[in-house]
Amino acid sequence: AAPEPCVPSATKLCLAGGRFHVSVVWRDFFGNSGLGQAVTETADSGLFWFFAPSNLELAVKMLDGAGTNGHFWLFHAGMTDLETTLTVLDTFTGQSRTLHKPPGTHAAGSTVELFPSP
Repeated sequence: AAPEPCVPSATKLCLAGGRFHVSVVWRDFFGNSGLGQAVTETADSGLFWFFAPSNLELAVKMLDGAGTNGHFWLFHAGMTDLETTLTVLDTFTGQSRTLHKPPGTHAAGSTVELFPSP
């Protein structure tokens, strides 16, 4: 079957020309949870907020590293100590990766090699 490109929504970022679908689920210290609200910045980057659009919680950027090592790279930086689960789906291959940050921790930023580049 032909790949179906990502379609952006209020809770979904579409990065790298629509190839990747990125979403986040948060959980607070009282057990409340929800979906991060997506804000597209560029074709390769975006932000998520949880409680108010003026209070950004997570930044993500996808880069195509084909010329370096043949993989896409996800850069992400959390600005919260809430529990988060970031999910990235490659709409071309159907592969997905889930990145979990436990509650009470601070992830200033990290880089993850994700999927082979075409």
